[in-house]
Amino acid sequence: KKPPLVEVLWFDASDIAADWFDNDDIAKSEPAPSLAVGYLVSKDEKSVKIVSLFNDTHAGNGIMIPMGMVKKINYLHR
Repeated sequence: KKPPLVEVLWFDASDIAADWFDNDDIAKSEPAPSLAVGYLVSKDEKSVKIVSLFNDTHAGNGIMIPMGMVKKINYLHR
């Protein structure tokens, strides 16, 4: 059975800088809004797991996103 195709809007950690810079810039930094699309292979209270490649026995090119970082999940195809 093919899993549903989803779009996940989530907030990723972002790199502030690898060099010295003003403390005010640190305070102004924000999580990076991110968008991922793939087949939903797992979703529970801890995480969402999606993959871009899928067949009867294998999956590939996946990402696990902690649920606390997920803003919204849109089902594109069921």
